[in-house]
Amino acid sequence: PTIQAAVNGAAAGDTIIVSAGTYSGNIIIDKTLTLEGAGYSSPGTTIIPALSAPNPCTGSSLCGGAASSIILVRANDVVIRKFSLDGDNPGLTSGIVRFGADLDARNGIIVDHSAGSFTGLEVAYCMVSNIYLRGINATSGGTFNIHDNIVFNVQGDDYSIGIFAWGGPGAITDNSVDFCNDAISANHSKGIQFLRNSVSESLSGIHTDNAGDSAGAVADLIKDNIVHDSMSGGYGIWTFVPYLAPTIEGNIVTNCDIGL
Repeated sequence: PTIQAAVNGAAAGDTIIVSAGTYSGNIIIDKTLTLEGAGYSSPGTTIIPALSAPNPCTGSSLCGGAASSIILVRANDVVIRKFSLDGDNPGLTSGIVRFGADLDARNGIIVDHSAGSFTGLEVAYCMVSNIYLRGINATSGGTFNIHDNIVFNVQGDDYSIGIFAWGGPGAITDNSVDFCNDAISANHSKGIQFLRNSVSESLSGIHTDNAGDSAGAVADLIKDNIVHDSMSGGYGIWTFVPYLAPTIEGNIVTNCDIGL
């Protein structure tokens, strides 16, 4: 009857196929599995949060468990693909409105870094929208592959990020991110490839901070991305405090207050 019931009943390594329709829930994935919907285009598979808690704290994505996250990952080698995750549940009201949506979810897809370091996350062919703080967030330091997603309207406050990675090597490729405070970024990376992403209508396009500040790290690569039409005062592509200098090449930045 629910996606969570299917997750609870699955064995490690299973694939769960979710039929087209709209499902309400705050899903916890605590075992290795593949969760696959029918796509984000109608008729597709949409998940909306059952809990409205977009901003129960400041300075934390999970808020000690109080935050509403549509999908919370607590396992290695989790694959999530072909869903629409909409943080605005029309049956709930938070009173926090951004771009015409009443935001109920603080996070779209997020790794539970408070539970440990998890590797092998893949998020693909999803649409994540109307989120307060983190659209897609790989934050436990493990490996990840985030590709071919659409993320928009993640702008609850000045710390909101469409796609964010903390630590670990990985890839953020072929995504479209729009109407976010910070579109795509990473902190303390160990070698992330930012390739062929498209960003528009955001305050910050693509940036990497504190890159390569841990043992075994390799340099980040920011290549063949397009950033255009920033919000007022917006940045295109930039780096901050790099310990290993990232390579930035082949990008196109237009109509941003600061390009590179």
